Amino acid sequence: MCFWAENCFTLAPYTLVHPHRPARPRPVLFVPRVVGKILSKKLCLLRGFKQCPAEYLSQEEYVTWSQRGDIIQEGESIGDHHWVTRHAVESLMNTSTHALLDVRLDSVRVLHRMDIFPIIIHVSVNEKTAKRLRKGLQRLGTSEEQLLEAARQEEGELDRVPCLYSSLASDNWSDLDSLLSCVRLAIADEQKKVVWTEQSPC
Repeated sequence: MCFWAENCFTLAPYTLVHPHRPARPRPVLFVPRVVGKILSKKLCLLRGFKQCPAEYLSQEEYVTWSQRGDIIQEGESIGDHHWVTRHAVESLMNTSTHALLDVRLDSVRVLHRMDIFPIIIHVSVNEKTAKRLRKGLQRLGTSEEQLLEAARQEEGELDRVPCLYSSLASDNWSDLDSLLSCVRLAIADEQKKVVWTEQSPC
């Protein structure tokens, strides 16, 4: 059994919150993103998970979609004119699939404005756990030092996320397979929960 997760309460005291009960599979966002890239390759082999693609948009399409508020983030790994969009995420949600998102944490507020409430999974990493992910990192052309630096930076941004997230303790997994099991349990658990988000000021 995998006792992974604390639910990390990052909302400030006395913050007004609003409950949501999503019926469709919620998208999944990993912190740090490098670990998310490794996990997503494995999760995509399983039923119910699929990497959310960045869509190509012409300049005219981009302007129209942007004005409608349908752009989540530029597809950084692909380059110009590719964007992660509301359409791409909702298309996967509508097929009972968890969309695996490779986006920055500042995209969470954008998603909330679209009434899309991602599951945020924080994988706590240190020098010891980075070694457990060495093979996956090598496939990405990323070093353990780069992972640790990215983790430090992104963990600092978690405090500004306008919702709760699930954190997987580093001592509860010993390799990629056991981490994957913990992640799947955490996602299933988060999917059942009421989502509490910061209430927008009037």
